[in-house]
Amino acid sequence: MNLSKMIQFVTNNALGESKVLRYAGLICHASEKYGVNPLEIIAIIMAESEFKENSVNTKTGDYGLGQINWEHWGKPFG
Repeated sequence: MNLSKMIQFVTNNALGESKVLRYAGLICHASEKYGVNPLEIIAIIMAESEFKENSVNTKTGDYGLGQINWEHWGKPFG
């Protein structure tokens, strides 16, 4: 699977080649490390930020590609 081409496709070629390659590498690494399908990671990023790395949700404070909220990071889920 070519993650770079998939990212280019879902973003309508809006990202530069260097960002696409960087994101593809990070997604591949996370996929292997955590056993998650890379397409699921791409889908989450598209739903949360559309690959806009400076994206911030002003209501919740979530930010970045995956909309991380440090207030909840590392806390156990109930």
